Amino acid sequence: VIKRLSEQRDDFECYMIGDGVDFEVLKHYSDKLGLTDKFVFFAGLKENDELVEAMNDADFMIMFSNYENLPVVILESYSCGVPVISTKVGGIHEHLNENLGLLVKPKDEDEFYEKINFFLDNLNKYNKDKIRKYSVDHFSNEVIGQSLYEVYKQILY
Repeated sequence: VIKRLSEQRDDFECYMIGDGVDFEVLKHYSDKLGLTDKFVFFAGLKENDELVEAMNDADFMIMFSNYENLPVVILESYSCGVPVISTKVGGIHEHLNENLGLLVKPKDEDEFYEKINFFLDNLNKYNKDKIRKYSVDHFSNEVIGQSLYEVYKQILY
């Protein structure tokens, strides 16, 4: 998908953050396609302040996975006001609406390509403050604490 995008436009950069099991495979594939250091940059593992800085610098975050529940990285993106493009797997669809980003069918590279193109052309459609507010309203310590309190209260009383 990134190769296809690079053949149509040159106004984007894709930063791969992390050092998971597929890191070397992805890097090799990117090298083979001639994308590394032109369109794709491998930043490695980022944690704490470095991760926050990288997310704050991002225009959007991509989660293209076949198996997930509700990945923490999506919630971290929301807390930085960053919209998300994600595959519609697991529980992601319960917390991703048109104000927060876009869903893509799993394994549908054409739709994935179209959604990234849409994001690149419509970045101003997404309100970072509203995305951050969603994060606070649904996932803050207070909200999660109150939720747990209600569960324990039902069990114990």
